[in-house]
Amino acid sequence: MVPPILWRCLRTPPITHPLKPRPRLHNFTTTPPLSAKPLKPKGPPPSSKMKSGIQRTQSNKIRIKKEPIVAQKPAYEPGQRKELRKRIVLSNTNAIQVVLPTMTADLIGNEDAAGAMFALPSGEEDTTIDRLRALEAFQTKQHWPFFHRPCTLFRRETVEVGRLFERVMQRESTGEDGWANERAILHGYYGCGRTILLLQAMTWALQKDWVVIAIPNAQDLVIGHTEYELEGNSHLWLQKAYTTDLLNKILKANQKTLKRMKLSQSYRLGRIEEVQKGDAMKKVLETAVLDPLLAWDAFNVLLGELGLPGSPPVLFTLDNLNQISIPSKYRDPAFNVIHSHDLALPNTFLAYLSGKRSFHKGITLAATSSKCSRTLALDAALEGREVDPYERLDPRIGPSIEGAQIIHVDSLSKEEAKALMDYYSESGIMKDTVDLTTFNEKYAVSAGNPRDLFSTCLRMRQ
Repeated sequence: MVPPILWRCLRTPPITHPLKPRPRLHNFTTTPPLSAKPLKPKGPPPSSKMKSGIQRTQSNKIRIKKEPIVAQKPAYEPGQRKELRKRIVLSNTNAIQVVLPTMTADLIGNEDAAGAMFALPSGEEDTTIDRLRALEAFQTKQHWPFFHRPCTLFRRETVEVGRLFERVMQRESTGEDGWANERAILHGYYGCGRTILLLQAMTWALQKDWVVIAIPNAQDLVIGHTEYELEGNSHLWLQKAYTTDLLNKILKANQKTLKRMKLSQSYRLGRIEEVQKGDAMKKVLETAVLDPLLAWDAFNVLLGELGLPGSPPVLFTLDNLNQISIPSKYRDPAFNVIHSHDLALPNTFLAYLSGKRSFHKGITLAATSSKCSRTLALDAALEGREVDPYERLDPRIGPSIEGAQIIHVDSLSKEEAKALMDYYSESGIMKDTVDLTTFNEKYAVSAGNPRDLFSTCLRMRQ
């Protein structure tokens, strides 16, 4: 019989100390240690030079060959973005070809041609468009890529520009040796077509074998992106890099006329170079294009020869006149702002525009801009009103355009807008039928503005 003390021990749970760890007991086994499988010996540790991905592929016996990393090429080459931004497309083969008469020099001053569309001269032997390209007469926001070939509208203002040519050519045809100079400014509001009028004037001048000197955008002269230096004699700031580019444009657009021009005397270009009497003007410009240090002297030689009797007529144009009527971004050594009229090229153009200098026969034509900030002094001079003595206006702006004819470029007349809308319809960019209702609607929405009329004609009626 089991003693009662043992029964009491089985019923009582064992007492363990809370802080004392319990011993770990192994499971009972009857397998002898000699019959158990021996442990596998551990191999050497993997090399630290081996990558984890390679270890896994070696264990699975699958080798994955990674492609070499190729350096990504830049999206644009240096200067390519600027080239794409300034690229001019003048033809579209997908557009419907419209048969139009060619704009020739016979239309100068023809009032009967007002309100009609004309195509710019082009052909295998005609290089007028290429010469206009060299002068940068075309702009990027003039909707040329929508049409099969470049065309333009003959407007009332075109007739007024043609009268400038008539007065100069009339003096030239009579054989008079007197000076014949016309000075005018194209002034209007946003998108009214002032740059197109400059294009039409340059087209006529090139067809008449005039020497065309064009500054396509006066903003490039004053924004501080061009090298400049002070000339001691005239106290003007020269921009020789821009002058070299300008001479290159003049040379490409007027090669035949410059080849016939002969120097009336010998000149010195720079300190060493010298051109002899009887040399062609083309040779002088070719020499200056290769060396920017000779550009300003060569430009003065060209202007001096064009002011002598017997020289060919000249058309001197500048777009964005407002840009040279505000302070420039250039600074002198004392960090004072340089006035735009103290820059050599703007000063030279304004001298011809104001009548201080003149060609033997020529036209000086400028166009204002709506992109530039408003200039109160220029507005007062264009309007011809008296300036209040208490107004703080730039006193140099008014005399710089004194005596120039102001040609106001207004909105399109209904006849001109109708001709333009018919051309849009025939070219295929206007899907609506040009009836009386559609015409009145488009003309009222655009208020006769040529640029707004184009964007209005592209929209479909809902």
